[in-house]
Amino acid sequence: MTKLNYLYDTYIRRFLIPFTLIILTLNFTTILPYISLKYKNDFATGFSIGILRLVRESWKQANLFDFQIWTLIIYTLTMGTISILYFPGQKCTGPRTQSGFQPIYRNTSFLFYLVNMAISIVVISQFDMSGVYLKIVSFAGTLTLLGFLTAFLIYIKGLIAPSPGIFVRTTPIWDFYCGIELYPRLGNYLDLKQLINCRFGMWLWQLVILISWKAHHDFYKLAYQSDPTGPTFSYRLTANVLLQTIYIAKFFYWEIGYMQTIDISVDHFGYMIAWGCFAWVPTFYTLSSWIAVRTWPVNDYYNSTWFYANIVIGILSIWLNYETDRQRQVVRAKDGQCTIWFKKPKLIYANYIDEDGVKHRTILLASGFWSWARHINYLFELMAAFSWCFATGNNGLVAYSYFFFLLLLLVHRNLRDEEKCRKKYGKFWEQYCEQVKYNIIPYVY
Repeated sequence: MTKLNYLYDTYIRRFLIPFTLIILTLNFTTILPYISLKYKNDFATGFSIGILRLVRESWKQANLFDFQIWTLIIYTLTMGTISILYFPGQKCTGPRTQSGFQPIYRNTSFLFYLVNMAISIVVISQFDMSGVYLKIVSFAGTLTLLGFLTAFLIYIKGLIAPSPGIFVRTTPIWDFYCGIELYPRLGNYLDLKQLINCRFGMWLWQLVILISWKAHHDFYKLAYQSDPTGPTFSYRLTANVLLQTIYIAKFFYWEIGYMQTIDISVDHFGYMIAWGCFAWVPTFYTLSSWIAVRTWPVNDYYNSTWFYANIVIGILSIWLNYETDRQRQVVRAKDGQCTIWFKKPKLIYANYIDEDGVKHRTILLASGFWSWARHINYLFELMAAFSWCFATGNNGLVAYSYFFFLLLLLVHRNLRDEEKCRKKYGKFWEQYCEQVKYNIIPYVY
């Protein structure tokens, strides 16, 4: 390594970049809801007053000791923990690490989702949610600080009591940001990735959009209570929330499949993922919903025809995303003894050697949707995200923030996954690339 490369790797890549991202994200989560409430979604005007002033004012607005917010947080963490430890479910395994460790999970996710949906729908339907919605800045601020504390405690745990699996230490800032442990656990069964990524972050995503839909209804029921001809139904927000709900339900149904992905099997559990799932997912991922709460397009082209078209396209995208992952799971579970699109699949049996010198075999699928691109599932996920962002797109480009963020995230993830697979599978990956030439978009990229 040259001196210039050393300086870049040590001081820019492993210190300046993660440190800057930590500072920015810790404040961005409160700035966005503050602008939405204070300036009625006029983000250009909001940012024009200056970042430092926005930071000060947004944090002043955040009540970090709100009883309702803490009740939601404690309830979600408690139910998540109970579901992992005590709900009935089949035992499943995650990917084997290069060191030979293989995590064990219990498949209780969808039951957790159904129980929480039943409780939440009953509660939300019975109470006015407009007051809860107006606490979005406090909600974001509380999650931001509590998520930071959680990431810090996970870092300390990795230093003093690492769990089985891969364990890596480099520099303090980089280790805090990217994580020391790959599979951190409390005891033998409480997997922290499963708890925070899935049972906490993903469930709060669902809860926030449900509260947003009900708050929208409550605001405008009050506004038009003296006008029987006034609007009573928002096609836009309903399409937005319905499509996200279907996507989230699919996630919980498929959670064990998620435990095979790069988030779980490659990325260590540090601030980037721990804080990201704790605070970023429930606040930023839900942005298209909560900025639409007080937007009422009375004379708007988005009518029932657009609503049904949007729903059909969105559901199709979500199904395509699920079906691509299902095809790969079926092929690997049956060791290739199955059919894809009524034909025997094209397979590459790839060998790799773990850190202990033990040889393993896996299957690379080059049939079905996986014959179109090596990460075709990313394309369908982007299509699904665009469909629900489009529904509330009358709020400008801000309504598409999640889509643009996801686009950058998946392109970056594609590059990392390509590098990982090339190192892991060697010549077998090169053979796979010859058969499946595109990364994400067939004939384009």
